[in-house]
Amino acid sequence: MLRWDELTGASRVFRSPSDYSNGNTRDRKGWLVSCSHGSRRVTRTEHDGSITVIADRFEGKRFNSPNDLVVRSDGSIWFTDPSYGIDSNYEGHRSASEIGSCNVFRFGPATGALSLIGGNFVQPNGLALALDESQLYIVDTRRNHIRRFTTTAIGVEEGDIVFAECTAGRFDGIRLDDAGRIWAGSATVSTASIRMARCWASCICRRKRQTSPSAGCDATTCSSRRRRRCTQFV
Repeated sequence: MLRWDELTGASRVFRSPSDYSNGNTRDRKGWLVSCSHGSRRVTRTEHDGSITVIADRFEGKRFNSPNDLVVRSDGSIWFTDPSYGIDSNYEGHRSASEIGSCNVFRFGPATGALSLIGGNFVQPNGLALALDESQLYIVDTRRNHIRRFTTTAIGVEEGDIVFAECTAGRFDGIRLDDAGRIWAGSATVSTASIRMARCWASCICRRKRQTSPSAGCDATTCSSRRRRRCTQFV
């Protein structure tokens, strides 16, 4: 895992081996929270560098390979659990799935309880919360779309919609900038290259009655590129 400092432009190795860590984010205290394909768990890095296991099983069965996560303002942790880390030894360690399906989970910090979010996923991957946390966006990479759920205090309401379909490869990780726009990583399967693409999804277009980004917004002026945080972990 690499640590990049925005103020100096320097990068260095933060953790090696990284245990096939994939998604990383910060909790409300500022600590690093990570999904590890290798140990099939969600962890928190404490201020002294020690690692605390947040969750590694559901109903007594090991996760497949937690992939990406987001922390809500109430401290709950929402994360995806596809099979990428157990499908081969390339992104983790080949193994049979104990759960038998690929899912999205919510971890409640007050009780330590885990609950299933939504359902019928093939390979859930990146996820992100709307700015007001009223909606949850989840990528299903195998189906090549983003689904949108309405959140509740402890999960999501029944029913969801296909929010966007990818036309430039396959959706991977997603994040929202401070203007509410979704930015998506896209793997172009035909050339095995990785691109970053802005996703102007159909719901936004219909609501704003536009089919393209607002004038004047590009990679250098977009609010998501403003200097707000000084450290990034990759």
